[in-house]
Amino acid sequence: MNPSEQIRRELEKCGETVCLGWEDGRRGAQYRALIEPLRYKNKMYLEGTQTPIGLNARGYYLYIGPADQEVEAGDGIFLIRGSRRYEIDRAECVVYRGQTVYRWAVLRNYTEAET
Repeated sequence: MNPSEQIRRELEKCGETVCLGWEDGRRGAQYRALIEPLRYKNKMYLEGTQTPIGLNARGYYLYIGPADQEVEAGDGIFLIRGSRRYEIDRAECVVYRGQTVYRWAVLRNYTEAET
């Protein structure tokens, strides 16, 4: 069995159901992936955004997903897990011997823009 298939099997057992979403209301197909909070080893992810009602301390998360599910950072694209939405800050492929084995990303809580 190739490494990407092994990871997909583990994600099916341990992962959560997620899908990509777009601001225009479209949603992609559901699949299984892992999302877990990033462990703060330095102050890199501790900043927040000051809003009129106080500090919005945005949580950051690590995403591990199957090789065949593209995720990309960009405006208007987010990841959906249940009722939660996450912006994709950065996304990359992990390659082993020329084959994409899995995809990882840094996510942050999605917050609505003021209107």
